[in-house]
Amino acid sequence: MSAIYEKMKDINVLEKKKFNSKCESEPYEETEWKIIIDGETITHSIREYCDPTSDAEQFLELRNYVVDKVKVCSTSFRHIRLSSCK
Repeated sequence: MSAIYEKMKDINVLEKKKFNSKCESEPYEETEWKIIIDGETITHSIREYCDPTSDAEQFLELRNYVVDKVKVCSTSFRHIRLSSCK
């Protein structure tokens, strides 16, 4: 978990982001983040465009990192719990 929090801090998930792009593709995939810190909810919605902004790329990379970590940890849990999955 601490590695995920570090990545969230690195891209400063609390600040306002620019997710709009000039090129929107149809159909699109939408990713929504709801981050709750000290009772305050910050929401980011990202439509995946064919030319994502830097902010959108950072959030999508974070999403992929989290998904990969969950996959590894859930697979590893069946055999032996990895220390990196804490």
